[in-house]
This record gives sequence, C-alpha cells and structure tokens, in this order.
Amino acid sequence: MRVGELARRTGTTVRALRYYESAGLVVPRRLSNGYREYDPIAERLVAQIRELMALGLTVEALDARLDAAATQVVPGSPAEGADPAALVGVRLPSLSFHGTDGRPVDLGALGAGRSVIFVYPLTGRPGVDLPNGLLEIHGARGSTEQAAWFRDHHAT
Repeated sequence: MRVGELARRTGTTVRALRYYESAGLVVPRRLSNGYREYDPIAERLVAQIRELMALGLTVEALDARLDAAATQVVPGSPAEGADPAALVGVRLPSLSFHGTDGRPVDLGALGAGRSVIFVYPLTGRPGVDLPNGLLEIHGARGSTEQAAWFRDHHAT
C-alpha cells in the first residue's frame, strides 16, 4: 500500500510515517518510480508505535530499545546431543507470530500434518542503517533453494 493509504488506515499523517521511516521503525520498499510501498504488516507496526507513544515512549526511545534488543541476540549452535528427528510428531507450543500478510499465525493451532515455517527475526546491528526492504536482503524473501522447493511442491 502507498503512504497515503497507510496514513488513512492508521489514522496518522504522512509526515508522521516519514518520521517513523527516518527512525527505521517502519521501512517501506521503493518502487522503480521512487514511490514507497508498505507491506500489510506496516499497518500493525504503526498501530504499535502509536500505542507505545501514547504510553509516553518517544520514537527515539523505541529506536534505542530496538538497538538494545539487537545486542542481546546471541548466535549459537544446537545443544550438544540434540536430535531434530526427535521433534517429529511433537505438538508445537502456542506461540504467535504475524505472517507477511499481517495476519496472526499461532503455531499451536496449526494442527496435525506438516508445516513449513520461515522465521526472519531481525536484520541489522545497532548503529547501522537497516536495509530499505526485503529485496536488499539475500534469502529474506524465501529465495533459498529449500524455500523454492517447498513452494513448488507444497500441494504434493
């Protein structure tokens, strides 16, 4: 959606959306004509930003909290002796995420059968500009060979 539509849907102004963008809180992708295009999840992000600001947090405080959270991400390896095959058939816990279409997805509600879940939690480091959109992040759009295989064979 374009910036005007996002402003209308969220009850905010285009100026405020540009401000959130400059702080790196809502990042649209740029079309070839230079227009900004926002994914459906942007509507939820703006609502959350406005809720937190209503509680007294500033945009700068939100940005600082995101930077602080990014420093707490600790890459690691699987626990020694962990066997992924042991997870087959185990029910997933109730854990909610938002899909790329903006709708909530509860892992515990997926039910029986097979589910393929791609999670891309965060791109960036404190003090470094975030990419302008998923198109600038290799693999973030599910463009790996594995993702393409699942896409092409999901009906079988």
